[in-house]
Amino acid sequence: MSDSPNITAISWLSILLLGFVWGGTFLVIELALQTMTPFWIAAARIGFATLLTLVIWSILGRKLWLSSHQAWGSLIIVGIASSALPFMLLSWGLQYVTSGFAGVSMAAVALLVLPLSHFLVAGERMTLRKTLGLTVGFCGVVILIGGNAFTSTGSELETLGRLACLGAAACYAVSSIIMRRLPAVDPIGLAAVPLVFG
Repeated sequence: MSDSPNITAISWLSILLLGFVWGGTFLVIELALQTMTPFWIAAARIGFATLLTLVIWSILGRKLWLSSHQAWGSLIIVGIASSALPFMLLSWGLQYVTSGFAGVSMAAVALLVLPLSHFLVAGERMTLRKTLGLTVGFCGVVILIGGNAFTSTGSELETLGRLACLGAAACYAVSSIIMRRLPAVDPIGLAAVPLVFG
């Protein structure tokens, strides 16, 4: 019996759509920074996503916790680390770096999750295959975005902007580990409630 997932054409289309939406976000933020401040952009993103997910969740009428065990403290941390903090860091950092650099920074999330999972998630171990796969994937992102991702903008705060983008990637990695350690929870609720805290 094989444990490998059944990957269909819909799976690939979903990945392409996710990549387009997530990757396009950096360009949209860069354009929005011409007329809005970084923290208003972060607030607008969180506010819109919160309203959308809460509406969907309320229509479905599901409860949040699927067992008697609840972890509200962890959920608050997920809200801060998966939306509030990284959205602010990215919006601020994109004032001083290119959207290409921000995109490459987000590819680093997977590289951060692998070693964290090894130590913090039961049953998740780093293997040579996983390490090679992530390395090849990260190199692929760099090649697709091109060498311009690392081109300097000339801003004197560029180094801090790059650190902010990498900090956002670290937030996403940490929040994904915390989510994996949560008790049984409704997936739509898990999208909505942390946004409320964010």
